[in-house]
Parts: sequence; C-alpha cells; structure tokens
Amino acid sequence: MRLKLLGIGVIAFGLLWLLINLGLLDVSIGSLIGTYWPVFIILWGADHFRRYAKSGFSSIVSGLLLLGLGALILGRNVGLYEFDFSVIWKIILPLFIIFVGWALLRGPLNTMGVNNYAILGSLELKKRGWKLESGNFLALMGGADIDLTMADIPDRPIELNLTAIMGGIEVRVPNNIALECEGTALLGDVEFIGEESGGLIGRKKVEQSGVPGADKKIIIRGTAIMGGIQVKH
Repeated sequence: MRLKLLGIGVIAFGLLWLLINLGLLDVSIGSLIGTYWPVFIILWGADHFRRYAKSGFSSIVSGLLLLGLGALILGRNVGLYEFDFSVIWKIILPLFIIFVGWALLRGPLNTMGVNNYAILGSLELKKRGWKLESGNFLALMGGADIDLTMADIPDRPIELNLTAIMGGIEVRVPNNIALECEGTALLGDVEFIGEESGGLIGRKKVEQSGVPGADKKIIIRGTAIMGGIQVKH
C-alpha cells in the first residue's frame, strides 16, 4: 500500500511538472511542495491505521498523532490560521528522546549472557548445531539474521533481547517451541509470528504454546528505533 501511494505521488508530481514545463499551468513547483508536503504525513497516518489498527491503543494514538500533525501543518500552510510550530518541536523532540531512553532501559541489553553486535555490518547465525544461549543482539545501521531452527536449543527458558537502531533483525523460530515475544517500535516496526505493530510508536506482545511437557522456551524482547525486528516461522 505504501509503495502504491508513493508511486501515485511520483506520477502526479511528474505530470504536474510536465504541465508546468509545457506552459499549461502557471504555478511554482517549489511553492506547491512547500505548501502541500504535509499531505504525505496525512497519508502516512492513514496507512498506519490500515496496517496497525488492531495492534492496540498505542498504535491508534500514533495514527491519530500523524493525521493531526499533518492536518495542522497543512492548515497553517494554506493560510487557515497562524501557528508557531517551534513550540511543538521544543516539547516533542525532548519527549521523544526521553521515550527512546525509557525503551532502551526496559528492553534491550539487560540480560546477562552473550552479547552480539552488527554495527554497520551484518551478523549471521545459521550454521547447523550452533549453541543458543541467553544474550543480547544489537543491530546498529546493520542487520542480524538468526536461525533458531538450526540451533542447539537447551531444555530451559532462553531470553533474547533484540535492539535494532536504523537496522534490522530477523529471527526464525521452530513451530513446536514455546515462545513469548514482546516489543516496542519507535518510528519502526516489530512483527511477531505474523502480527505486527509500528509507526510513530507501537507495542506488540505474542505468545505461542510449545510441545506439552517440554521445558524449551524462548523469550524475546525487542526494541526497534527507526528499524525493524521480525520473528517468524
């Protein structure tokens, strides 16, 4: 959907530019962009509702914030009212930084165990029989590919904390193992076994039952900041 909206926008922009160059329209491209760019924020908010409306209260609030912010800026740009947006940015930016710090404190890098990093690079754990232990995974402007179907999983709960900052982490899990996933997304996306949440702010929690009587369980806690985390079969 987002790619379709982007494609429609690009085509419309090209047609408009062509009409101006042919002298059929007497308007300024710069003026149009400067006035109507908030439409993209409104479309982002609408798409957010379409994708994450069932993900919970935080995702609904994120969609409303995007729609409201886009409409507010657009109304100011077309001259419906005067408004000093510097007041909003002075509040929103510090609050966002505070929320990022809070998300990092509650989720990532709080488990004793092995630390794994992908910083401006990639990390792959896909070799058959690799030993799984509790630990932390950080993808900073990089990517991590973790295949638990190939791992030697011990008969006890394993806790993995995943942090993706302007990067991505993908985890493949077996179908028959107990699984508990919980994640927060800030300008990013988290998807656990086909259920996703994201956008401005999003949270998602998913649980999966394993084989009755088995002690194997994987607990995944993730934080995606301008990045993405995906856990799938």
